[in-house]
Amino acid sequence: MIGVDGQRPTRAPVGWVRLVAVAVWVAAWVVAVPATPVAGCEADGYFVFEKITNVASELSWWDRDSCASAAATRTWRAGSGRSTDECKKGSGWLPDGVYDTRGQWQDFNGKVIDGRVIRLQDQQCYNRTWRTGLFIHSEEANATSDDCEGTGADRPYCWDGDVDYLSQGCIKLANDHGAVPAADDIGEADLYWRDRGGSPVEGPQTLPGKLHVRTRR
Repeated sequence: MIGVDGQRPTRAPVGWVRLVAVAVWVAAWVVAVPATPVAGCEADGYFVFEKITNVASELSWWDRDSCASAAATRTWRAGSGRSTDECKKGSGWLPDGVYDTRGQWQDFNGKVIDGRVIRLQDQQCYNRTWRTGLFIHSEEANATSDDCEGTGADRPYCWDGDVDYLSQGCIKLANDHGAVPAADDIGEADLYWRDRGGSPVEGPQTLPGKLHVRTRR
């Protein structure tokens, strides 16, 4: 083919054309992924708990704001219950559904739970049994220490390892100041909650739809 000036047009090397095409595709992909959080958009993240087993399920934080769709940004190993029957009071894992939160505390002092907690609403399971007293928590004495005195494989205020992922139905995360080396998953989840769309306010507070629970099929 001869151009209007009587010269054959030059053709870019094939490798260069491919490189430019890849660069354009990558640029388009980066633009398509929303920044989190987006400037000028209100953060409104939430937790998703995916039930797999009682001691090895997944709690994820999903970032969401008023300008972009939701996407999972961080996932932690978590446990719930001692049975996979969600209607079994005191041992079944957390029922599927969408939960409101009822508040969060850094140094909660309850009858059986201490330390960092997020309180969940009561929830009905598939046969309409109410599950109550539900939290996201660890096994610790307070936000900075465990009480690992005494003996036994499962001390109530000490992270003793995999056995501590079991619960009466709550969601449980590891902490880093127990008898067994572990990541401070409860601390990191707490930071995500406070900074990315939960609430920094300590004490009773109802926030709608902040936990989504589902069973992995």
